[in-house]
Amino acid sequence: MNGHTNGTNGTNGTNGTNGVKESRGKKGLVDIIASDTRCVWNKKVENTEMDKFRGVINKKYELKLRNYWDLHAWSVKNYQQFWEEMWNYYGIIYSKPYKDPAKNGKGFVDVDWFSGSRLNYAENILRYRNGDTAIICIDEEDNEEFITYAEMYEEVERYAAAFRKNGLQMGDRVACYMSNRKEAVYAYLAATSIGALWEAHCHSMAIKLLPKSSVQCYQNFCSP
Repeated sequence: MNGHTNGTNGTNGTNGTNGVKESRGKKGLVDIIASDTRCVWNKKVENTEMDKFRGVINKKYELKLRNYWDLHAWSVKNYQQFWEEMWNYYGIIYSKPYKDPAKNGKGFVDVDWFSGSRLNYAENILRYRNGDTAIICIDEEDNEEFITYAEMYEEVERYAAAFRKNGLQMGDRVACYMSNRKEAVYAYLAATSIGALWEAHCHSMAIKLLPKSSVQCYQNFCSP
C-alpha cells in the first residue's frame, strides 16, 4: 500500500524521507511508502460492495442505514442476521447447509460459526475464472505483476495435479516454507481443493524452529 509518513530529523541518513532514499540508492517500494503523497483511499463509498450490501439490508429489513457506521451498529446488535445475509449475499458454495449462523460460547473464540455447514474454501475462490485481477504482486523494487482469476485457476490446476500424482489425499497435511508470493497462493488453493490441511511458515522464521512447529501439524508433505 502507498502512503505518506513524516520523518523527524531526517538529515543523518537514518531518519525521515532523506534517510530512506540515501539508504536505498534507487527508488523502490520503501521510497514510495516514505515519500509518495498520492491518495490511495477516500471516503466515497458509492458502488462499493459494502454499499450494495447496505442497500440489500435496508430493502429486506425496511431500514434506513445511511453509512458504514449505521451498518456496523446494526451488525453488532443483529449479528446472526448479519452473518446469514453475508453468506447469502456472496453466494457461498457448500455441500452441507448450516444450522445456525452463530452459536454463542463462553467468549468470542468459542463462537460456533455456521455450525453444521460443510464447504471448501478453494471451491468458492476458484469459481471465478475470468479476466478480473485475482492477485497483485509487488516486490521491494516496485515490480508489479497482475494475475487474473483465469490464470490463477490454470496454475492451481497444475499444482493440484502434481499433488495428486505424489499421493496427496483428503485429510493429509501440507507444510509450506515460502515467502508471501503467488506460488504460495497456488499451492495453498491446490492443497485445500483436494481437502488437505495447510500449514504455512514465513521464510523469515528460523530454520531450526521449523521441525518443532511442523511436527505439531503432523504434515505429510513439505514444499520448500
